Amino acid sequence: MVLYEVVPSFGPGNTAAAYAIRVNGVNQSSATYGVIQANSLSSTLVGTAILTIPSGATLTIRNVGTTNDTLNTTADGATIINASFQLTRIS
Repeated sequence: MVLYEVVPSFGPGNTAAAYAIRVNGVNQSSATYGVIQANSLSSTLVGTAILTIPSGATLTIRNVGTTNDTLNTTADGATIINASFQLTRIS
């Protein structure tokens, strides 16, 4: 097991959104983030969590809210990345 700092970043499209980092399909309670009133033109949700991640684990970002949030896939005619996370190994 290795400790990582996880920094997710995503741009919700609705007025409310809730997302979580999942490790091997399990929501991480310390990595669940939300916004109550997003502005789809400029809002970006960013968070930080320290997680113990086992070797070979799968990390995903999952909409865990009740709103069917649709992330934008294009901007100014170009295909964009609408969600990502940065991993930094701590130990």
